[in-house]
Amino acid sequence: MHRREYIVEGRRSIPGWFERVDAEMFDAIDSAQRAAGIVGDILEIGCYQGASAILLGYLRRANERLVICDLFEGVESTLDQFHSEGGAYADLSRRSFEENFLRFHEELPEILAMTSTALAEVGFGKTFRIIHVTGRTITRSYARTYCSPNRS
Repeated sequence: MHRREYIVEGRRSIPGWFERVDAEMFDAIDSAQRAAGIVGDILEIGCYQGASAILLGYLRRANERLVICDLFEGVESTLDQFHSEGGAYADLSRRSFEENFLRFHEELPEILAMTSTALAEVGFGKTFRIIHVTGRTITRSYARTYCSPNRS
């Protein structure tokens, strides 16, 4: 399957909330960056089952890395009631993400099974041209940072 086919049809076969308008926006940003000669790696923080990560894999050029950062099964459900109810996030496993990704690509991206708050310790520097942070990841980070009972 090619990039365009994934945007139109393929992404619908992956559980999640990655709509066509979102995929089209990613594609437009990548096209503008290519036209401007912008190069760099791609980072996704929070991948669920991989719908957006798969498209990012199509956007990655030969000399670039695609890095995925997610807690997978290690997610702290106490920070997000949405998880503990079991509804929309029924399978947070790394295995499901990897299986979905490999349906569209020959090899996996670089995967960091860790909290995004530790990314600075990995030492990437300013190498990314695209950084995608999922909405639920932002919600969890906000809750951890601003709603903590230990916050002074």
